[in-house]
Amino acid sequence: MGRIWQLVLVVGALGCDGTSTAPDDSSRTDGGGSSEAEVVWSEPQLDTVYAVTLEAKTIYFATSTGVFTVPSAGGMAQPLLAQTRVQTLAVDASRVYWAEDSDTSVHAADRASGANPVDLAPASQTTTHVTQVTVDPAALYFVRDGVNTASLTGDAVRTLSPDQMYCIANGVEYGATRGHSIVRQPLDGGTATLLVSLSATQTPVSFACDASDLFVVLGDVQQPIRTNVWRFLASNAAMTTLFSPPPPGPFDHDLPLSELASDDFALYVLVSSNPTANARLADLVQLPKDGSMPRTLASHLPIGNFGPVGVDAQYVYYIGERSTDDHRWQILRVRIAA
Repeated sequence: MGRIWQLVLVVGALGCDGTSTAPDDSSRTDGGGSSEAEVVWSEPQLDTVYAVTLEAKTIYFATSTGVFTVPSAGGMAQPLLAQTRVQTLAVDASRVYWAEDSDTSVHAADRASGANPVDLAPASQTTTHVTQVTVDPAALYFVRDGVNTASLTGDAVRTLSPDQMYCIANGVEYGATRGHSIVRQPLDGGTATLLVSLSATQTPVSFACDASDLFVVLGDVQQPIRTNVWRFLASNAAMTTLFSPPPPGPFDHDLPLSELASDDFALYVLVSSNPTANARLADLVQLPKDGSMPRTLASHLPIGNFGPVGVDAQYVYYIGERSTDDHRWQILRVRIAA
């Protein structure tokens, strides 16, 4: 049976300084938005969230004042790292991994305390900074002059591909190159396979993948946030459209609808609530991987500069503003009912 939307209440939240931001009129997600989301964390003053990752029951996020953790159920945000320019975060069972905006290596520290920081996979000669750090139980992955992999101790650094965007699943790296093509590269160093060559006006802007399929948000280079979601069926090398958003309105250039989040059954994406209105409001849509009818989980959500940032067994998490008039950021979650 498909999932349905279940209404939940807006709850209180706590800022990084421990002060409460109780659910009064200024911290609700309506005021032109929706009350269909719970506030996990709300910043006490205007700031920017640069990176977010979800691991088990904890959310890790970076702002201009440091890296913090907050329970995914909401509560007190705790400082973890003092670094103020972190652009990418990843977490495994024991450590948190990150890179700041000008780093040429990956850093790691104890995920619970931030202690024992180390530099991993330092570059011998490069002027390109590290982006898109991810980790799995066997290896570390990051973009630096292409997609690289290393051991979890930072040894045995190896370049997988020249790609600038990637997704890892089932022993394969799916990547997008600067030349507007999408490839599949075995992690063991086998031969890369060209999946699709895009036209000069097309560009991939987000990936999600699982053991059998690659999902791509594909946009126009002149207006990349107006996108379709495509599904690449690895078994028969076919690319099909999984979802097309409504036609763009005059103000959609200001809506970042490019990120995907996924679980075993569905993808999650933000879609403009009203393309003809000059308001940064979006609907959170669930796209079943079996191609069945998309479902709107929540509507008229004030958004920031992220799409959905994570999924667990019960919730989809995303970054949004308090309202269309209050641009302080929040981490919110929307319930997925079975």
